[in-house]
Amino acid sequence: MPYCSACGNTLPVGAKVCANCGVPLVALVVPPPKRTLLKILLFVVVAFIFLAVLGDIGHRNVTLNPSRSVSSKVDLQNSAGNDAEEMLARCGTPFKDDSTAYDSPRPPIVTRFIEYKVRGMHLRFIYVPNNGHAGDPPPYNWKLQMVANVRTNRLLSRSQVSGIMPCWLGG
Repeated sequence: MPYCSACGNTLPVGAKVCANCGVPLVALVVPPPKRTLLKILLFVVVAFIFLAVLGDIGHRNVTLNPSRSVSSKVDLQNSAGNDAEEMLARCGTPFKDDSTAYDSPRPPIVTRFIEYKVRGMHLRFIYVPNNGHAGDPPPYNWKLQMVANVRTNRLLSRSQVSGIMPCWLGG
């Protein structure tokens, strides 16, 4: 349905002049094409997806720190008593570093998983907090609980892990 460009009044089809302001037919304009509405809808959908991804990134706890030194005495001194940080300082950047500390809802026993791919094996180091009670908020002092071979789904002893990853030094 056309509308008047002068006053915005909707006009019936076939009108010669605007009934509201008297502007002749020459000034009548056809409404904007539906593509404009599609562009607006597309913009809203893209903005929603962007905000959803941004919110998801804030809830994840994936730490990859390429600037971490392989064996820095300063890092080892700052992380004394924290098994996870000591291992990261000794062995370098892992394949994966994830935690349930910021999951929603957070589990009663928070867990941290650090994974390395070494000598054809995929090792998962599993840590739990050593400095508090179940349900305490971060930061955590991580204590090693077990090491598993992800491919075979079997636990490894400390001596087996030390043979595979000499940098680990038994935790």
